[in-house]
Amino acid sequence: MTSAQTVADVMKTPALTATADERVQTAAERMQGKGSGSVVIVDGEHVVGILTERDVLRVAAAGADPTKQRIADWMTADPITAQRSL
Repeated sequence: MTSAQTVADVMKTPALTATADERVQTAAERMQGKGSGSVVIVDGEHVVGILTERDVLRVAAAGADPTKQRIADWMTADPITAQRSL
């Protein structure tokens, strides 16, 4: 019988983070550099959103300049989160 894994067992640490006021381009470069498909958006210690590769694709499809677009305008706000111990 296999024991259940916790969130801490499968999560990458530390999580890749950015703030909502950063530019989409900056976050995309950070994601590319770390080989990550998403970045957690934080305000201090609080998670306020997530920006994914799909969101970056939406920026491109809209013809928007990612060097001028704020993450806050493209992220998914208030994602569901879980404690490490779950």
